[in-house]
Amino acid sequence: MTNYDFLYDKTFFGDRLDQNHYSPKKLNFRIIHNGTFLPHMNVDGTNGFGGILDENGNFVDGTFLHRNTGGAYAPNFVVNSNETVVYLGMIVSIWGHNLTDNLSRAWFFKNEYYRRYFRNVPAIYTNMGGGGKGYWQLIKILGINSWNLREITFPIKFRTIIVPDESFFLEDYAGDLADADEIKASADNFLFKTPAYFTSEYVDTINEIREYARKNFLWLDNKKFYFFHGQKGFGEEKLEDFFKGKGYEIVRPERLELKDQLNILANAESFASTVGSISHNVLFLNDHSEVILIPRYVDLNMNQYQQAINQVHEQNVVYVDSALSVWANSPNGIFY
Repeated sequence: MTNYDFLYDKTFFGDRLDQNHYSPKKLNFRIIHNGTFLPHMNVDGTNGFGGILDENGNFVDGTFLHRNTGGAYAPNFVVNSNETVVYLGMIVSIWGHNLTDNLSRAWFFKNEYYRRYFRNVPAIYTNMGGGGKGYWQLIKILGINSWNLREITFPIKFRTIIVPDESFFLEDYAGDLADADEIKASADNFLFKTPAYFTSEYVDTINEIREYARKNFLWLDNKKFYFFHGQKGFGEEKLEDFFKGKGYEIVRPERLELKDQLNILANAESFASTVGSISHNVLFLNDHSEVILIPRYVDLNMNQYQQAINQVHEQNVVYVDSALSVWANSPNGIFY
């Protein structure tokens, strides 16, 4: 359930927040013969280039961070390899992407086909800033062995690259899952140009992490938590003071070990944060928890990832505006 009664424009945002982000798509994988893997390359003014090329040199869309990003570049050299590998993805340094794009292919490593035919095949990835310690701990929780992971730092042409479908993806990957009229109408506003979708396989991935937290559960007396990142928006300390006055414990998750973060979320009955990577942590709350989300209003973008994440489990989500309305489209507040 999502309550948007406390937004400045609840009609405008309500229509969009009510969209269904679950995809019934059954996932599969692609086999790229004689495929070339290009590691991430920085290019000013873009997210960079890189990904997988097929044997004809065509870029395989969806092999960068997500669809309609990345692309081919001309490498100085390419090393040939007779190996078969599985593609894990472009691993970025942003926590929100670690929980979504960078876990989107983890389902394949639980798949019976993988276990039967590719169990000892290396899983390749390239760093796009690096996933950080927390991401690799998630990968370990999911049972993906570190000895099977291989970072690629230079272009390699492999005999075969297995590319699993993404279990969390943007609109362009939804194909016929979205109504054509709905897509056309959505293009009128950035908020809805690239809505995110998730599949049952993504739910299974997140549930495995939640189950790990339950198995390692330690009781905490406080059940209310306000999460914030070290980079506060202007005036965000007022939000912190407000929630502290309401009995919320203030949490800076980047200062905690992953197991401690997960334990807090497993204990939480009420979770609050501004919208962004920090709010993606609601994935690990128990069902029917109270979730209070405070938009930052980046060009009226309510964060399409968060809209999908809110629906992965049954949560009681309420959006509350706290940005000074004169600057309501400012990237970081001003909060009051």
